[in-house]
Amino acid sequence: MKGILEFNLEDSADEVAHIRAVKSTKLAVALWDMDQYLRSQIKHAPDSITPEVFTCLVDTRDKLHEIMSDHSIDLDELLK
Repeated sequence: MKGILEFNLEDSADEVAHIRAVKSTKLAVALWDMDQYLRSQIKHAPDSITPEVFTCLVDTRDKLHEIMSDHSIDLDELLK
């Protein structure tokens, strides 16, 4: 089974679609890196951060997961 994407790079809309397709893995890795950064900050939160900052980190990571879920983005699926 094959899946072939074809783009007319002389068409501006197709050129944008091509760039999106080519850079999709980099985008998934950037999202993964951000998620892991937030996870690390939460897991290893120093005693010097306030409870408000900790809550903000947790809320931000939760929101990231919510947004990805709303757009059917599953990083485990994309980064096998």
